[in-house]
Amino acid sequence: MITTEVLIVGAGSSGLFLANLLLKSGVKVLIVERNANPMMQTRAIGIHPPGLRSLNELNLLTNFEQAGLKVTSGKAFVNRNEIATLKLGSTRPTDCILTIPQHKTEAILRENIPTPLIYWGHEVTDAIQNRNNIVTTVIDPSGELVKFKSTFVIGCDGIKSKIRSLIQADWIGTSYEFHYTMADFPDITEFNDVAAIYLSPNGLTESLPLPGGYRRWVVNHRDGEISVQKLIDKIFSRSGFKLNESECTMHSNFRIHEYATSKIFDGNIILLGDASHIFSPIGGQAMSLHWVHALKLGELISQKVHDKISDASFKSALEAYSNEVKSNAKKFTVRAAFNTKMGLPGKNKYVLKLLVTLWAKTPLKNILAKRFAMRDLK
Repeated sequence: MITTEVLIVGAGSSGLFLANLLLKSGVKVLIVERNANPMMQTRAIGIHPPGLRSLNELNLLTNFEQAGLKVTSGKAFVNRNEIATLKLGSTRPTDCILTIPQHKTEAILRENIPTPLIYWGHEVTDAIQNRNNIVTTVIDPSGELVKFKSTFVIGCDGIKSKIRSLIQADWIGTSYEFHYTMADFPDITEFNDVAAIYLSPNGLTESLPLPGGYRRWVVNHRDGEISVQKLIDKIFSRSGFKLNESECTMHSNFRIHEYATSKIFDGNIILLGDASHIFSPIGGQAMSLHWVHALKLGELISQKVHDKISDASFKSALEAYSNEVKSNAKKFTVRAAFNTKMGLPGKNKYVLKLLVTLWAKTPLKNILAKRFAMRDLK
């Protein structure tokens, strides 16, 4: 039996962030991860101001600044015609959107976690809550059963969370029928550190700068999973930029899902990150939101482990935390859904131009920029 105070299930960005926070506060932590090695595919790339402030709490902001690229403005186009520029922040450390590939984000978060604390290739099969502890059963890489005893189990194991199923939480939501395809290429635009969004009757195209002179392109469409060359053709027709297939460094097709768990916790088993809720990645706000939640959850757990809070007070605080997570998830899901629906194929180009003009050249401009940068999240 392996003993710890907190067992984190999942070594993604949420689990690693929480582990850093708890270790910093003197809590004993172990992480089990079903994948044999760190994921290298680039997924989330944007860290918004609330996420940057969260990193600052861990004294990791400088590490991320050195590895990332600051984005402080974005351009909006309708049918290749530039309609407006939005100010998304400034060059101040926590007042921008920092782009950095997720595998690099996770690598930085692992730097302060001793290697023996992460059990790679270990998959959870069961978790039983007793009066004073939780016994979690895990299959190790050799197929042997290993048991972990802990005070808390935190499920950071993503969309297909085993921990969520073990606490019998419902997974409620929907999926969009449209497809998205994204890929990374050397940046051939002259936008430098400026993001760009192209709206057309054929759908949305996002163009996001990355560190090292690269740019991510994200396109929505009705054509199912498409090849790199078909993606290049769509990007050219919508933006005018002709990319080279041989220079593509990452290519992925995906659909958008919006789901939320029916409960955040059951006793001392608690869900965090994509295990608790997911929404459209258009806008890239999920990871920053998860870290804000992790900061609050980590503080609660630290207080309980160090006997600074009574059982009754902890239960009440955890209930309040759960309500806040659900409220935030609902708010940002609604926003993400609106952004997603605005970019879906089939809209009249004149309607799109009118909407973008209203947003970008009226007082709505500041509200839009504030919400895109998540500045209203405390």
